[in-house]
Amino acid sequence: MQSKSSKTEVSSAQYLAEYVNARKAKKEKCELPSKYWNLPEWKTEYIRQVGQANALLKSFSIEAIISALNSKEFGWTYSLMTRGLIDVIQREEAKLLREKETIESLGRPKVVVYETQEPTECINVSKPVPKQNKFSGLGE
Repeated sequence: MQSKSSKTEVSSAQYLAEYVNARKAKKEKCELPSKYWNLPEWKTEYIRQVGQANALLKSFSIEAIISALNSKEFGWTYSLMTRGLIDVIQREEAKLLREKETIESLGRPKVVVYETQEPTECINVSKPVPKQNKFSGLGE
């Protein structure tokens, strides 16, 4: 995943920590600077959130966690340790699994990439069709 503040690749836990810290910064009407986790005022909060994110990621997918954070119930939260968040993450995980099973049960074809060979020469296999008009039958 790509960090929004530093534009570098980060782990899923680091992404989630940055996600909630960005919310907190927005609440405080400030922006997260590049590599904000090195700043003394953000360092402990970042480390705490990364630890909690790692704990959550052992049990849940990142999609379910982000979906729970964006839910109506937790759209306000600024921490991955908020009481009740795990219940909503479990519900979102179940919902995502149901959607995945529904898609698979519909039998939608999976995208398959076929290897193609470049033609060595172009062969015209069509034959010219004579034009038909009102005088074409007179010659017979």
